[in-house]
Amino acid sequence: MEERFQRYRDRVQLVYMYVREAHPNPDRAPCGSTQSLGWTHPSGITLSKAERAQRARWLSKDRDLSFPWIIDDVDNTWFSEYWPYGFYVGWLIDCDGKVLLHEPWGWATPGTQWCGLPLANFDSLDAFLSNYLANPPPCYRGREDVPQVSVVAAAAHTKGAGGSRWVTDLSIANPGEVEAEVTVHVQRWRSDSVNPEPRTWELMAGYSIELNDVLASEFAIDGNATLRIESDRPVVTVSRTYNDTPSGTFGQFARALPLGHAIGDEIVGHLLMLEDSPRFRTNIGVANLSDHAISVEIELIAADGTDIGTEILNLPSLRSVQRFRMIRDFTTSAVEGARATVRVLTPDSRVMAYATVIDNQTGDPTYIEPILNTYQADMNMPGAANLQGANSSHWVTDMVLSNLEDVEVTATIERFERDGDGTPADTVDLSLEPGQSLLIRDALTTLFASNGAATLAIHASRGLVAVGRTYNDTPSGTFGQLAPGLDISADRILRPGTVGHLLQLEESGATGRRTNLGLVNTENTPVAVELRFYGEDGHLVGIIEKQLAPFVSIQLNRVLRSVNGSGLRNVRAEVRVESSTGGVIAFATSVDNRSGDPVMQIAWPMEDRQAKTSGAP
Repeated sequence: MEERFQRYRDRVQLVYMYVREAHPNPDRAPCGSTQSLGWTHPSGITLSKAERAQRARWLSKDRDLSFPWIIDDVDNTWFSEYWPYGFYVGWLIDCDGKVLLHEPWGWATPGTQWCGLPLANFDSLDAFLSNYLANPPPCYRGREDVPQVSVVAAAAHTKGAGGSRWVTDLSIANPGEVEAEVTVHVQRWRSDSVNPEPRTWELMAGYSIELNDVLASEFAIDGNATLRIESDRPVVTVSRTYNDTPSGTFGQFARALPLGHAIGDEIVGHLLMLEDSPRFRTNIGVANLSDHAISVEIELIAADGTDIGTEILNLPSLRSVQRFRMIRDFTTSAVEGARATVRVLTPDSRVMAYATVIDNQTGDPTYIEPILNTYQADMNMPGAANLQGANSSHWVTDMVLSNLEDVEVTATIERFERDGDGTPADTVDLSLEPGQSLLIRDALTTLFASNGAATLAIHASRGLVAVGRTYNDTPSGTFGQLAPGLDISADRILRPGTVGHLLQLEESGATGRRTNLGLVNTENTPVAVELRFYGEDGHLVGIIEKQLAPFVSIQLNRVLRSVNGSGLRNVRAEVRVESSTGGVIAFATSVDNRSGDPVMQIAWPMEDRQAKTSGAP
């Protein structure tokens, strides 16, 4: 259901109907206890609609679901009405209100079963929608006119510690086929500050804009802010916030997160790899996206699972706050590998949260996104390294594995060498106690006694979350980039019918930046990948096609040189899986030519408009 929601979300409204509980006693299900499925919520008959809504929110959190729900009443009125039409029935309703078909999509093809019962299969739905969307009726307009809202939680034009000067560049791209109206709203951090008037751009099809030092150049403000981007069409928005120095920039990358990734209503956010030590400091920020005052709880937890401290933040309507070196408010001891749990205490409220971990010597920051899904089992961490680079640089990767469950978790980590043959070069097994966060410095050396560049595949017995940082380790400090642990079963992997976008790509002179692009085949099947590069006015710069064997990863160094030389700025890449099956991670590393500081961005999937035009599902 979640996969179909992500695939069709811009063209079809999908909702899930919660009716009566099928097997309220977990020990009396037809095929044995449902606890064997890893469900952590106690079963039982719900006694009120509010209780059902609470359970739906729990399941959304537990399985990282983003589709909307319809909740039946306690008398099961809707269930009784729909039952005659089939068990686990799905309805498809046309734009004029007519029922196109109803079908028990819960029954599937043989071979995908649990305890003798077939699991959900949507082949017939895909086949129907493929034909329908290729030739829709006059009443159909798709969902492109639904307003799109995303948030960059932290932007800056301000002075910082140690003489640093922080600025944010914002890039917005319209990958669609019609013009998009984009409005940027600024949400100041200081409650006594006046928010400036929003600014609107008409962005032509295929065009992208890069707003350098956006707070100063577009809004004439000094300080910190949250940016809310609203558009009438799907757009892609990313940002880079950096310390601008005479010897180059040291920065962090942050994409604009859609509202569906906000924390609130029992959706908890987890921030990993936090540190306050002689080497690093950590700031934690929260942006209130609600039009009313709210309370937010931030709980700091040490690597061994013990409590460091808890703080309640009270935020006015549409305001943000950043807590500088929050860990120091609770302990003077050095803290490494810690995590924070962010909960919204006010009902019907949403926030975005983040952490920035900063090297105390270089001032280089790393932006940490919150993890909402705490039940991942299979992850890939691209861009891990222990290798010598240009100009005597030495690149290493630190990583953190966090067990957020109340039982021990075991994990197997496989090392796939970059440009290898797709078989694991090494394997190591680990176990984590309940609540433990395991910090592994120089992971390739510590775990595998190896060097080079690699993708790490992490397989857990239950749920696990992970994040890493790959950096140049120098005598005067570190500068590096986030290496996220990506859930390969979720919507973060590029698959047929989706397209990934990478923005702010550059190949310029000695004072500019260069771009490397990585591809990882996450599955045991060959895959064909097409890369298309576009200038800011939408013109095609060049095309690269690659064939990847199963589980193989590659990196295209200075990728823009291979399509059209140098002197390229604000380039956008589109990444497509051309095979009929397969999953790919695509990422870009943008490197400052003066400082050597990199930032990594992952190509996040969107609906493939090109496929839509051609009639593909």
